[in-house]
Amino acid sequence: PVGSSIAQLTTSDADIGINARVTFRAQEFRVRQGLNISNPFLINETSGIVTLNRTVDFEDRGTSPTVVLELIALARDQGSPPRETTQSYFIQVTGVNDNPPVFSPPITFVTLREDSPAGTQVA
Repeated sequence: PVGSSIAQLTTSDADIGINARVTFRAQEFRVRQGLNISNPFLINETSGIVTLNRTVDFEDRGTSPTVVLELIALARDQGSPPRETTQSYFIQVTGVNDNPPVFSPPITFVTLREDSPAGTQVA
C-alpha cells in the first residue's frame, strides 16, 4: 500500500561531527523491462527509509507478473567539501491477484421462447 516502508538505507562514515552526518536522496530510477513509469519510491532524507509513494500495478501494461525496478540512491555527508557515494537497489515487484474476473460483454440480453426444451443453449 502507498506509504509502506520497503527498505531502510544505511551508510557509515568514518568522519566525526557534521562531516559524518549523511543525507539520502534518489539519484536515478530505472525499470529493467523498459516500461515508461515514474519513480514510485520516496527516500526520507535523514532516516534513509524508502516508502512507496504511489501504487505499483502493472496489469494494465500487459507485462509479466514480476517487474524489477532499480533505484539508485545517493548518500552525501555534510563535510566541506561534501563527499558522496551511490548504490543501486533492485526491487522486485510481484503482481498479486487484485482484479476480479469480468464478464464480456458486461450485460447480455437473449430471447428465449417459453416453450424451449430443457437444455437449450441461450448464450
